[in-house]
Amino acid sequence: MALSSSPQADRDMEMMNFLIGGLTKQGRYSEAAVVGQRLLEKSRSVLGSEHPRTLSTMYHFGAVTHVAGKFEEAEQVFRLLLPLRENVLGRDDPDTIAVLDAISESLSSMRKYKEAMKMLDEELRRCEWAFGPEHELTIGTLKNMGQVYMMQGDSHLAISVLLRALDLSERRFGSVHSTTSRIQDDLTKVRGPQDSLALRQMLAIKHGLPIPSDPLAGIRSMHWAQLLRKYQKVGGMMSGGPQVSNAAALRFSEQIGDDPRPPIHMPSAYSDGDESVDEESNDDSSIVIASSDLFRSLVERSIKAWKSLNQKRLTQAIEQHSQVLRRLKCLDDFLNFKDHQYWFFQLREAFLRQKSFQIWDPERLDDYIVLPVESNFANDTDCMFISHYWRGRGNPDPHGLDLQPLQQRLHKGFWCRAAYFWVDFTCLPQWSHTSLRTPPQDTYFRRALLSIPKLVRDCCFTWHFPDFQPRLWVLFEVAEFVRNRSRPIALADIEPFMDHLREMKGYGVKYVLNIYGYRCTNQGDRELVIGWLELLLILSRIVPSVRTRQIILNAVDNAMVRTCHHEESGITVDKEKGTVIMNEKNYEFSPVPFEATTGFDADVLLKSDSFYEDEVQKALLRVERAPDDRASEEIGREYDREGEYKIAEVLHRKALADKDSTSSIDVLIGLSFLAENLENQGLYEEAEELRGREVKTAEEHYGADASTTLDSRRNLATIVQKRKLDTYHRRWKLEPLEAILEMDRPNSPEIDRNDTEVSKSLERQAQDLEDQGTLNKARGVLWALLNRRKETLGPYHSDTLTTMSNLGRVLRREKNLVAAEKLFWLALAMSEDRWGPEHVKTLSIMSNLAVCMGTSESKEIYRQQLERHLRSVDFDHPDMYTVKFNLFQLRDENEEIQITRGKVLLRRRR
Repeated sequence: MALSSSPQADRDMEMMNFLIGGLTKQGRYSEAAVVGQRLLEKSRSVLGSEHPRTLSTMYHFGAVTHVAGKFEEAEQVFRLLLPLRENVLGRDDPDTIAVLDAISESLSSMRKYKEAMKMLDEELRRCEWAFGPEHELTIGTLKNMGQVYMMQGDSHLAISVLLRALDLSERRFGSVHSTTSRIQDDLTKVRGPQDSLALRQMLAIKHGLPIPSDPLAGIRSMHWAQLLRKYQKVGGMMSGGPQVSNAAALRFSEQIGDDPRPPIHMPSAYSDGDESVDEESNDDSSIVIASSDLFRSLVERSIKAWKSLNQKRLTQAIEQHSQVLRRLKCLDDFLNFKDHQYWFFQLREAFLRQKSFQIWDPERLDDYIVLPVESNFANDTDCMFISHYWRGRGNPDPHGLDLQPLQQRLHKGFWCRAAYFWVDFTCLPQWSHTSLRTPPQDTYFRRALLSIPKLVRDCCFTWHFPDFQPRLWVLFEVAEFVRNRSRPIALADIEPFMDHLREMKGYGVKYVLNIYGYRCTNQGDRELVIGWLELLLILSRIVPSVRTRQIILNAVDNAMVRTCHHEESGITVDKEKGTVIMNEKNYEFSPVPFEATTGFDADVLLKSDSFYEDEVQKALLRVERAPDDRASEEIGREYDREGEYKIAEVLHRKALADKDSTSSIDVLIGLSFLAENLENQGLYEEAEELRGREVKTAEEHYGADASTTLDSRRNLATIVQKRKLDTYHRRWKLEPLEAILEMDRPNSPEIDRNDTEVSKSLERQAQDLEDQGTLNKARGVLWALLNRRKETLGPYHSDTLTTMSNLGRVLRREKNLVAAEKLFWLALAMSEDRWGPEHVKTLSIMSNLAVCMGTSESKEIYRQQLERHLRSVDFDHPDMYTVKFNLFQLRDENEEIQITRGKVLLRRRR
């Protein structure tokens, strides 16, 4: 029990405060901390542990303890203070948030950077929620995050948060404010001055040189949407299923301002006979089963619905799941059941009659069916996943503003076969201040949350986003839609999300989330979604087959699975470690939690099946039944788009073999399709031979300078380069560096210990030697470190690649351009494989490579670099300036730069 304050006690505490201040000014921090401890104890005994003055004393005691270098003790003080301030002042009070900042500072001082970043991330979430993105506390937190990233040595992510802090600070305070200036200084330290037209013009004026202009100012581009706006009506035909044609019709109507009409789906002339012209809606009234026992009614209604789904070979699975559900006695048994997972889906009739999204309600089970998560019950014909914003914590859309446009589309005839709808608010048990989830409901919610990615992949996907908001869950749902369909068509309201997903190819997931401020209401959800996104992008790059990718992801997304090995592709995914391993190459993502369950094998083996053999026979039968001789090519392209290259290869070989050799155009097309297919499989030797035949045929038919011939030559050059990179990649695993560079190994230090600190120390030593101009010694240190990392971390590890790039830079500075070029080719091969061809780290290596080459060769590298940039960012992105300038400077006087469909071409003026 706290004692009442007295004048003497107040004077004693005042004297202690004065003494602490004096000792701190003298730098006697340890003594100040001792007095601070006594003052805190006095304040607790006199005023109580939750008195504002006690809390303030506790904060200052933690601060002086931190300054005294006792970081662990300071962290403990601040962690004890945090719940006290949350209880007294509230979670979002600035003084409470200051404690989060203090904890992160103590953790950073102990080099616990990951823990520090978690605290800063929570601090940022609270600041944005309580004060908004442009508040000074929010901006300050972003600046602190940038500093922690810099301490970690992660300049890439430091740049991302500092760029966002700079943008917000300029909007809030202006470009000349001290806060903005400090952020700009931090940004300049970590990345150097940003290359731009203004910088080059300023330097030209300073040195009396000709003032440069915008290198590609004359280039103008037009988006297809701008052309459509010239028309009042658009009609036509396109290939693709109902999902593609529905989206295309809505997309066209957006651009011309016309009222959209639902498309008529007709089966392809090359279909396998499984497509149906009938697009009549499933009538869910035929499966309405109601009784006084709501759960029993739900079970029987669901079983009846399963039998009418647009899926084959479900008979055995239906029988199994029917027995499972009929053994359960009540809803709570169902919600707690762990042997199998099920999703709630709202019936079409219930979806259409509601005025706003209905909250999940155990008393309204007659509005639902349930579908098993496994066995592909959910499908993109019968089932619709609806993505939307949450406009408030308690209700995502209280006035039906997002619901009504979706209902209108359904009434007009879009997605007329969709019978079952999934909305998170409607189909997951919800929590609110007035209605808490019961323990069984909470158990179901947490397990179902982890299987949402599979739900998005399996169902037809639609949405309504009237404006752009950086919502992380929405971005993830769009990512699942885009990355797991061969032909995703976006409406205008998800284009910002798709642009940001495209940007991730160049900059990575966390960079893009940081720079655009993507958040989750629940911090735990953020970490989960980041892991999912990173895994999805890795698999999208290394697994071309949409089908195989979905099989792997479907297994991994099971909440009870820890690891998954796909036998046919040789890919192993470990959620707990955050790794994807394929052909001894290791790709990393943020670990994703799994739910360990007794009796369930958490390590899944996906065995090879007969899909390839069965599908080849099916495809050849389609060709045989087709009405014309173009079937092999057309069906082959279908499989190419799905990433089923081996099946497509059979069809392209057949198409080429069946062609009349006198028809040069047909032969050219056949050669091109087969060569592209083999290139996508990494079969570069035969692809190069086919491209050579393609060039020869084009020259004979069109002439040496025709555009078709020039395109064929570019295709051949691309294959030659890919084969060269593939050779370097394989040689690096088998051969020593001196054999690849064809030079003697330099004198280099012996590295006895193998740990991170020694490696970092050698990196710093090499950098210091390079800065001092002692390049031969820097080369020796980096050579030894590269060999050591190759041996201990692996030939394709990211740290191995970093050291290789640093060594290449030193060789270039030594004017050994031949060896430097070889090393940068090797680094490029590794970076393309590890990070992807569009990643900024890969593009940086290309810049270094170009500097080592002659004019014509470096011009080609800069052309490729610009082309790769355009796959991840827009033409006017600031990071595009340097490569545009370099390419412009190297072009011939009679050359012009053309950019068509993402291809950068250098053509001679006529």
